[in-house]
Amino acid sequence: MVVAEFAGVGRGWGHVAWALHQQKYVQDRTAADLRWAETFGHWIGNTDMHLGNISLTPTSRGFDLLPIYDMLPMAFAPIRGDLPEVSLRPPIRVVAEKAMWQETREAAADYWSRIAGDEEVSASFRDIAARQARQCNDLG
Repeated sequence: MVVAEFAGVGRGWGHVAWALHQQKYVQDRTAADLRWAETFGHWIGNTDMHLGNISLTPTSRGFDLLPIYDMLPMAFAPIRGDLPEVSLRPPIRVVAEKAMWQETREAAADYWSRIAGDEEVSASFRDIAARQARQCNDLG
């Protein structure tokens, strides 16, 4: 609702962050957090980052970001019980946000490494996670 009413853009957390920030509806930190979360989501293969997965709460300054939900690697969701063959591409590195790109890469490498070492996760997905962690680390 906030996006439709105040931003007028219907796609991409980064686009929403920019539009709301330009109109002073969100502070610098909220806009940066939304861009960070979207970039991290690309690193982990979250192909389901629709606007329903972010929520904003009204404040005296405009809106603040509430916790994000459904932040998971949907690109790897099983199809008829089988893991799909997926090759993730790193998110585009924007020169103005080089530090954020690097920070999200490191967070994604840590994320994938934790999954790769989690005995609660299937062996086949741990292998995928280990590959993804190496890919993230190789780009560092």
